[in-house]
Amino acid sequence: MAYCTACGKPVESTANFCTNCGSPVHPPSAPSRPVIMNLTLREIEPFNIPPVDNGQAASFMARLTGKETFEFDGSPPPRSMLLYDLKCNMPKHSYAHGFLLSISIDAFRRACEAERSGTIEPVLKKYVIGKISIEMGGTLYSPQIGATTLGL
Repeated sequence: MAYCTACGKPVESTANFCTNCGSPVHPPSAPSRPVIMNLTLREIEPFNIPPVDNGQAASFMARLTGKETFEFDGSPPPRSMLLYDLKCNMPKHSYAHGFLLSISIDAFRRACEAERSGTIEPVLKKYVIGKISIEMGGTLYSPQIGATTLGL
């Protein structure tokens, strides 16, 4: 049972106006829900930082088609992924872990160059919006991708 916010009397849940005082009855607002996006890997620019070297990252990413999909329940959408942990041991179990960023690789590099502290941590805190994990090989039939929203 709904109640009129003006006079407090019970009203039918389908009523537009209170029968007691005539005030408009507003339906309860729906709870806000996160935006869930279905993304493909080719939509996200990959790059890496040490200890992940360029050869490892290139070998790992070459085994993916770019058509692999994953869900991300945040906003804004990720534009790039920064790989910070990777093991490429195909056909055995292999993985990559990284941050999802709201900016492109070029914008990230410019932000790091402009950062006067000499570390990328302030830039990460500003632009990291999530984490991504990619696993393949071993007993996995196809690559598995998981992404979570994250604010540093």
